[in-house]
Amino acid sequence: MPKPNNYYELTDSITDVSTASSVRFAVPHNGFLREVRTVLAGAISGADAVITVSHNGTALTPTITVANASSAEGDIDSAGFYRGVSKGDWLEIATGGESTDTAALGVTVVLSA
Repeated sequence: MPKPNNYYELTDSITDVSTASSVRFAVPHNGFLREVRTVLAGAISGADAVITVSHNGTALTPTITVANASSAEGDIDSAGFYRGVSKGDWLEIATGGESTDTAALGVTVVLSA
């Protein structure tokens, strides 16, 4: 299903989902956070990677779990939100580094104006 015309995406990547790290996005327009999607660039092991989404430093629910069992390049996970955001706010997508094995994680943030 196509997104409505007022939806837009911001993208970046976390270099290694198995190392505690994050990426931040500046919100360019007033509107709503709608979804965060991730895509894994390789298999991980040891533990699931837990991805936390924060808005201006406040952690949101739900978190995103990147499962280590049967993980592989191209695995996609996501979480839906309906969170009001304002121009100049910031969003942070963070991994706690729980898993092992180096694998990049692509991040897409979906917002609506």
